[in-house]
Amino acid sequence: MTMLSVMLFWLFGLSSIDSFPADKRIPADTITISGVCWDVTTGMDLKASVTALVNGKRRKVGESNAAGHFTFQISDSTQALSFEVDGYPTKTIPVTRVGKMNANAQFMISVPVINRDSQQVARTYQLIDKPADKPRSLGKTRNVYFRVLHARTFRRIPATICFMDSRRGRTECVELDSAKVPSFVRLNPGEKMTFDVRADGYQPYRGELVVGQSGAADDLYQIKLLPLYNVLAVSYDMPANQKFRYEFRYATNKHFMSRLNVPIRFFDWGTFKPGQDYKFLTTTLDGHVVADETFRMGPGLNLAMFRLNRPGQSPLIGTEAQPSTFFDSTILYFDQSDYSLRSEVKGKLDTVAWRMINRRTMLGRITGYTDNVGERGLNMTLSEYRTRVVAQYLRQKGVGANQLSSSWKGSDAPAAPNDTEENRAKNRRVVIRFFTR
Repeated sequence: MTMLSVMLFWLFGLSSIDSFPADKRIPADTITISGVCWDVTTGMDLKASVTALVNGKRRKVGESNAAGHFTFQISDSTQALSFEVDGYPTKTIPVTRVGKMNANAQFMISVPVINRDSQQVARTYQLIDKPADKPRSLGKTRNVYFRVLHARTFRRIPATICFMDSRRGRTECVELDSAKVPSFVRLNPGEKMTFDVRADGYQPYRGELVVGQSGAADDLYQIKLLPLYNVLAVSYDMPANQKFRYEFRYATNKHFMSRLNVPIRFFDWGTFKPGQDYKFLTTTLDGHVVADETFRMGPGLNLAMFRLNRPGQSPLIGTEAQPSTFFDSTILYFDQSDYSLRSEVKGKLDTVAWRMINRRTMLGRITGYTDNVGERGLNMTLSEYRTRVVAQYLRQKGVGANQLSSSWKGSDAPAAPNDTEENRAKNRRVVIRFFTR
């Protein structure tokens, strides 16, 4: 199996809520979970064994079939799930329940993992990588270079590496930035070191290295980190043969993460943040409320059960959700001096395209920006390219050309000061502002 099965998983997760195998007798306190465990590097589905932590005790609840798919049942008192794959670190995920569960609670999840051989890669630091003022090794010490990357997008990320010296009983930490030039530390040749890598919003990693494995040459270690697994899986209890509009938004403002005419079953990492309050709002297509719930996102896997009432006569309160007064914006980020679309950006644009295709009165104003690195004229051109590639992607997905307008501002309108790499990354963006005719 390849990444195709993962794509099909998302497709069925969006379009169907009856794709689970039937179970004639399911206890009232049982939750059914189906999904895949897959390698972020190869896209291959993996055979996983699943263990549940219930009241402090662990028990095996299921495993993947030959195709890499699993279906298992857990009780609603489950505290965590562990996924074990040969050759991979065990992935343990805390479980948070949102709302009251029942025997019809069925969820779909996708669990990404990364092989240790892929997560830590060592190679000789080639001359082409080195800055002109590359520091020389001093005395008996050796320069060891590090670069930390997002495991799925390969984007460079700032991180902290701490080295544990068991002989001296001390720990030394080094801050790594996200610049193109890797950071380095000086270590003694032949020394075996254990180190921890941590970055905000990412799962920590512990590895080992032996200094000077490349002989007289310097070593470069590339460490790939997976984002924290904070996801939302949703099960819907709804009237049959009814069409609704499903909206997930912040509880404190009008901005939303999703608004579609199909029920989304699974929201990947980064969509919702633990500790924040969100609102689930569902209406009929003519604006009658059938569900209005506020929930708080917890860490790990959040299982939410939402119940939709039969359509009543009470209209939707507030005009912000009416089609004629819809406003929102989406921000897309780009790599330095680049206008190609990241995978997560394409995912956002797919959602945007779906919304605009289903609402032909919805318009999008696309504006491109850059940071202040380089000449102003070149930045203006780069922001134009970013704008055009976003517009082209939406048109290829079926959005009408008359629904889109474009502009670009180069580095003239920064969202943050261009004083750090973190802030400059916020300025390498395209903003899509939505409005109606």
